[in-house]
Amino acid sequence: MRISIYKNNLTVAFSLLVLLALWKILSLLVDAAIIIPSPEETLKACFTLLVQPDFLARV
Repeated sequence: MRISIYKNNLTVAFSLLVLLALWKILSLLVDAAIIIPSPEETLKACFTLLVQPDFLARV
């Protein structure tokens, strides 16, 4: 049972990395941040929203 949990975690991690890589490649190919922003830009925008003091009140 322990091996299957480990294998499942590896599968999930690998799948996430593949999806992030595809997202990054697609954002580079389209080269229009308004249509497909890069993962880095999206993470920066999320962090900017999360650190605002009134974020929880507005959500």
